[in-house]
Amino acid sequence: ELRKAIAKLPEIKVRYSTPDTSTMAAVLSEKLGVSKEVFQKELEESRRELERRLDAEHEEKERLKAQAQMLRGQLEQLQSQDTGRREEHQKLRERLETLESQSRVIPGERDKLQKEKELLQAEMERP
Repeated sequence: ELRKAIAKLPEIKVRYSTPDTSTMAAVLSEKLGVSKEVFQKELEESRRELERRLDAEHEEKERLKAQAQMLRGQLEQLQSQDTGRREEHQKLRERLETLESQSRVIPGERDKLQKEKELLQAEMERP
């Protein structure tokens, strides 16, 4: 039965508003046996303290967000630099391999290979 009743409830959002301190103090002071003025004063001070804490937490949260954004930017910059370094390193490695492979060729062979290369390039340039 309870589930059926819950299912029939309208889908509305609960709206909360802070009760007036005077009204709240009047009702609770009577139940607790405390003077309304004292209770209202304590309630107002408690709310002000809570607001100060919430404001401080909000400021800290915003500071941390800004710091995180700055760190993300620095990380992206470092990653970009790292990618550039890797690409440069790869080019240097390829150039070194080319030089090493050329150093293994006998000097007379090197001249032959150069002529063959020139012939191939000329052949590739023909229409």
